[in-house]
Amino acid sequence: MSEAIWQGILVGLALSFSAGPVMFALIQTSLKEGFARAMLMEIGIVTADTLCIIGAYYSIGQWIGNPKWNNYILIVGGVLLIFIGLRSFKKKSARIRAAREFMKGSKTHPVWLIVQGFLYNLLNPSVILFWIGVMTLASANYEGNKKILTEHFATILTTMLSFDTLKAFFSYKLRRFITPRFMLYTSFILGIVFSVFGIALIAKGIISLV
Repeated sequence: MSEAIWQGILVGLALSFSAGPVMFALIQTSLKEGFARAMLMEIGIVTADTLCIIGAYYSIGQWIGNPKWNNYILIVGGVLLIFIGLRSFKKKSARIRAAREFMKGSKTHPVWLIVQGFLYNLLNPSVILFWIGVMTLASANYEGNKKILTEHFATILTTMLSFDTLKAFFSYKLRRFITPRFMLYTSFILGIVFSVFGIALIAKGIISLV
């Protein structure tokens, strides 16, 4: 297994288990409306992620593959990942209230489910910042190699799709464990992981510059 693939799996897993409105909406849809309708929402989610990846690639495309920018890219990516991680430590009560609201829900038109999944993802600043951070890191690590980058991000999306499908399928049976507080703790742990990873990237970039 190549480095691009196994790292893609790790990133996909991290994003799949991050606690946010998209995850709560997907679980809520599966619980209230069934697995098939949850997959309609997943189509919108994956479409938004794909657009974010493409946008992130072209937004930094002028620097990709330029060795002198690699260290700066690592530092910028690290700062973005730290920012995402720190967001997990804020507004605990607000996150719990939002989670409870998502867990209630009501019947939704099939087409609107796709639109909802798309908008929940695309309009979330954390998602956009996440993909920019991952893209800057991957671009520096793989020196802008388009083939490897495509392999890396295809693996991320495939991993996310696979685990989101499993979450939707098993959410009904595991509903007693999927509580707002549980998701809050999961988000807190992932926030620490993102922050530590971001600090490591910044340190690597600064050391290389010195």
